[in-house]
Amino acid sequence: MKVRNDYKNMLDFTEQLSHGHFDTEIEDDLGIFNSMRDRLNNLKIGFEAAVKEETKSQNMKTELITNVSHDLKTPLTCIKNYVCLLYTSPSPRDPKTS
Repeated sequence: MKVRNDYKNMLDFTEQLSHGHFDTEIEDDLGIFNSMRDRLNNLKIGFEAAVKEETKSQNMKTELITNVSHDLKTPLTCIKNYVCLLYTSPSPRDPKTS
C-alpha cells in the first residue's frame, strides 16, 4: 500500500509540473522512489529556470521592438510633416523664369 501511495504522490507531482505549478516539491520519503523524487525535483528546478529565462527574453524583445519603433517613427513623422508642408505651401517664383 505504501508503494502505491508513493507512486501516486509522484504522479500528482508530475501532473502539477505539467500545468506549470512550480511551487510544489516532493519532500516525503518515497522509499524505492527516492532517486526518482530527486530527479523530478531537479527537473522542476530546470523547468522553472527555463521559464524565467524565456520570460526575461520575451520582455527584452518587446522592449527592443518598442524602442526601435519609437526611434523610427519620430524622424519619419518629422519628414512626413516637412514634405506635407513643402507640398502645400506656395512655391516662390524663380527670378530667372519671371
